[in-house]
Amino acid sequence: MTDRTIDNKILNYLHSLDKAEQLSVLDYLKNLLKKSGKKDNKNKELLSLAGSIKKSDLKKMELAIEEGCESIDKNEW
Repeated sequence: MTDRTIDNKILNYLHSLDKAEQLSVLDYLKNLLKKSGKKDNKNKELLSLAGSIKKSDLKKMELAIEEGCESIDKNEW
C-alpha cells in the first residue's frame, strides 16, 4: 500500500466523522506523536521556503544588517 493510498483512506474515514469526532482524532494523533517521541513540525510550511532567496539578495541583506548594526550611537542612551 502506498503512502498516498494510506493518506486517502485516512482522509475518507476522517471526512465521514462529525466535527467533535474529528477533534478527538486530532487529539489522538497529537498524543501518539508525543508518545513516539516525534515532534509535530509546525514549521513545515516555512521550511518549504528554505533556499528560495537568491544568494545575491542574501548578501545584500547581510551587508545592510552589518552596516546598520555595527554602528553605535553614543548619544542614543
